Amino acid sequence: KRDARAVKHDSSRNKNVGSSSSASTEGKTAPTLTTPTSAGISGVAAATVELGSDFASLKGRLSYPVVGNYTIVRRFGRQKHPSLPHVETDNAGIDIQTAPGATVRAVCDGEVSAVFKPEGYNSVVVVRHGRYLTVYANMSNVNVSVHQKVKSGQALGTVHADAADNNRSVLHFEIRNNRVKENPESWLRR
Repeated sequence: KRDARAVKHDSSRNKNVGSSSSASTEGKTAPTLTTPTSAGISGVAAATVELGSDFASLKGRLSYPVVGNYTIVRRFGRQKHPSLPHVETDNAGIDIQTAPGATVRAVCDGEVSAVFKPEGYNSVVVVRHGRYLTVYANMSNVNVSVHQKVKSGQALGTVHADAADNNRSVLHFEIRNNRVKENPESWLRR
């Protein structure tokens, strides 16, 4: 039979691995692996919205799809996994962490083309703006329905608060030009 011993963690070897405060006493408990809480821009989304119905003309001026404090925790495109060194992920949009239960709002005038809840996931709202689509995913409450016309800044629902992750609330947001995925950060107001 083997001896069961606690594994000593060297945090200087992997900067992407966090440890919980309960792991501060070396050798007594194993560290908790966590993903980074910040990967990009942080700020406060303005309460005002850019008005207009011509989506293409609003590039670089769209309001954030959330109200209040936010942090982009996962950026658009291919990137290295935060804790697995040989794994890459491909994000079709951006992931925006915000306050639990934060309001999700339409970034431009449009029409709701889909509201659905994929198996094992939370609610998704898709809004059509001519040839463009905006996708708002990981919502717990939805205030709109299919074929409903929405205005820029109108509340679509709220971000889901994940009770299994300390009520962390992350909205997944995408912009598509027909079927082509666009980087939402290039569309949003800075």
